[in-house]
Amino acid sequence: GGSLEKWLAQYNLAHHAASFAELGAYTPEDLQDLDEEDLHGLVLKPLELKRFCRARNNYFSTAATAAAGGGSSSSTEGADGSSRAEGAGPSAPLPKTLSLDLMI
Repeated sequence: GGSLEKWLAQYNLAHHAASFAELGAYTPEDLQDLDEEDLHGLVLKPLELKRFCRARNNYFSTAATAAAGGGSSSSTEGADGSSRAEGAGPSAPLPKTLSLDLMI
């Protein structure tokens, strides 16, 4: 849970809290249901949009790791010798048109 406005403030985006509330988003968890059309309806400057998407991806990646009993950064070695972090990756991927540009 928690206040979306407080969460947005961590990323210097609290001034957009009313816009998110108009979409029905009141907690950070609500952001998982936003789609590309919702994001384009917001009046975010390009860097604000990047900051928001990065923060949202991080929030849901962290939440997924915690829900899976993680919290520590364990890694698993694959059959090909490569290692990967368990639970890595966003649980709510960005729309295709945004994901590549905003994963910085």
